Amino acid sequence: MNVFRCHYVLGLIAMLAGVDGAWAEATRPAVVVATWSDVLAAKDELTFIQRISGYALGCEERDFQARLQEKPVASSERASLIMEVLTDAWLAQEPGQAIAFWEKQGSGWPSTVQAKFFAKLAEINPKALRVKLAQSASSPAHDEYMAAAVQGLSVKTPDAALELALSADEKGRSFLVMLVVSSVAATDIPKALKYAEQISDLESRSQAIGHVLEVWFQKTPAEALNWANRAALSDELLSMLAQSFSHYAHDEEEKADRLLAGVTDARLRAALLAGLLSQAMPAQLWAHVKKGGWTGVSDESLQEMVAFAGEQKAEEATRLFKSIPVERLKNEDLIKKMTQAWAWLDADAAAAWASSLPVESERETAVLRMNTLWLLIAPEKAFAQIEATPSGPLRAQMVRNTALGMAKIDEGMAINWVNTQPDDPGKEAALESIVKLGADWNPEETAVLLGKLSAGPYRSKTYKEFASKWAENDPESALDWMLGLPEGNERKAVSREVLAGIAGKNPDYAAAMLGEIRDRDEQGALARALMRDYVGGHPDALPGLVAVLPEGKIRTRAVVEALTAIARSQPETALHYLDAMNLGDQRFAGINGIVTAWSATDPQAAAQWVAGVLYAPADKSAGKVAGALVKNWAGQDPQAVAGWVAQLPQGEIKNTATQALAAGLMERFPARAWAMLTALPDASKRGAQLTEVIRHWNESDPVAAERFIGESGLPADLKQRLLKLKK
Repeated sequence: MNVFRCHYVLGLIAMLAGVDGAWAEATRPAVVVATWSDVLAAKDELTFIQRISGYALGCEERDFQARLQEKPVASSERASLIMEVLTDAWLAQEPGQAIAFWEKQGSGWPSTVQAKFFAKLAEINPKALRVKLAQSASSPAHDEYMAAAVQGLSVKTPDAALELALSADEKGRSFLVMLVVSSVAATDIPKALKYAEQISDLESRSQAIGHVLEVWFQKTPAEALNWANRAALSDELLSMLAQSFSHYAHDEEEKADRLLAGVTDARLRAALLAGLLSQAMPAQLWAHVKKGGWTGVSDESLQEMVAFAGEQKAEEATRLFKSIPVERLKNEDLIKKMTQAWAWLDADAAAAWASSLPVESERETAVLRMNTLWLLIAPEKAFAQIEATPSGPLRAQMVRNTALGMAKIDEGMAINWVNTQPDDPGKEAALESIVKLGADWNPEETAVLLGKLSAGPYRSKTYKEFASKWAENDPESALDWMLGLPEGNERKAVSREVLAGIAGKNPDYAAAMLGEIRDRDEQGALARALMRDYVGGHPDALPGLVAVLPEGKIRTRAVVEALTAIARSQPETALHYLDAMNLGDQRFAGINGIVTAWSATDPQAAAQWVAGVLYAPADKSAGKVAGALVKNWAGQDPQAVAGWVAQLPQGEIKNTATQALAAGLMERFPARAWAMLTALPDASKRGAQLTEVIRHWNESDPVAAERFIGESGLPADLKQRLLKLKK
């Protein structure tokens, strides 16, 4: 009895202390009977654990009571361990007396200690356990007590344990049933499976069944397979059986082979074979394939076999690759890896196989990869393959890949070769790839090489793409190159890309270069780009930029864009330039841009300025200005903007502002937007917006939307159209 108690306590202490079995084993001989003073005097943790273990071995009932009643005199961690060790020892020695004392004195003990009593009570008095669990229902540790009770019941009365587990709430039920299943699996596998099937949560049920099968295969694999042969197996069960069988086979390979030979069910045999092979090394798999084919070899193992074949001699690798059924080659990445591994060992065989694949998409994947490899292995075959391929997407991709591969070695050679290709998408894609690479690596040399291309649409398009990429990386150098190009359409196309790039990437440099550009069109293009990207932070540059542009619509539109950019941070400056610039009939377009930008940052100030514009004898565009202000303002302060619109005099401007306000409110406040729109005098200007209100309203409160439609004074036909939006 003493030896049993010693080992029992030591096992518990090792678990609580977070140490492994080897350490616990090493400490057993050191455990000696100790006094309470010895325990408290322990300096290090190992000595403390040895002494509390020894003290528990020699404890009398009165000592258990005294130590569990008194206030801990050790650290909190040691005090907790003392209580748990003494509780375990007392419950093992005198469970009835321990439980009686607990029911009278132990209400304030830690939940970990309480759980031990619940577990023991489950073993000796299940009826009293139910009463005690009911009393603890409101305790935060109730779930912990339930788990301890279920574990305690599982030892002797698993049916009662299952009943208790199933009575738990849905949140913890699956976990508790899993505890019963784990306990029962040690002695009664079929019953454990039956219990596991009662778990409602699919993931938990799978885990429980998987655990039972693992135990079964470790104990009596032949019995497990005998059961599986007779059972109606779902795909899920098949998968778990295969996994458990593979784990067993990892340690018992020969026995697993013999067991597999006795399986009669075809589906089960295939699943178990796949599980068995999943643990095999590539060399073992290859030996299996030579004897019985690829049945049972998983896709993951097939990937490993391709890598394995690449390390074999050419003859053996070719034999392996040729034996893979084409129906297993559904993965593009696998086809690429197989082609590459095979090509380095036997390129002709790999090329013949690639061309023979029956599915077009898979064949093109292999042929394309083979073409790239030919360029490294035998370039003349790569070029011959391209020449023999009809015009189309596959040939275009070949040309592009070949050109890009050549460009990494010799860009000039790549461009010269591409220049000999017919004008088709392949040539275009190849040039695009080369110029992108050249713009990053060596733009100056690439520019010279591009100049040697045959004149025509492909060179013009390539110039444009190259200019855009170079200007993005190094706008100053790109501008110098552009200015050196001869006059003509190519330079015009290039100039737009370079000038836009330099204005966006380095606007200060672009502004400084404006006077250096002599071509009026190019100067104007740069000025317009700077209007968008530069004057917002440099409003004083606006007059100089405007002076460069010739009068007309292009200059006027550029000025409007510039005023909008300035107004984002300096609206008063934008208004100053508005008055200084002669925008003619585009004045209200300028006002609209300023107000739109201004209202995003300071709508109150914008509204104060707009009020003066609206009452002036201006043209009909005044309403648009009010609309721009209101729409932006509504998203920031709907109450304030509604008040501002309400004080506008009746008329076209107020109607336009009301529509804009409704548009700004309809998503968050559909009822208010509805009321505003239905109050408009002109029905033709509200129908489309009412439709949008209903769309938004149906998403938040469809019942209220239907009620408002029915109670509105809208014409019957409009009501019907709006109601149909709900269906």
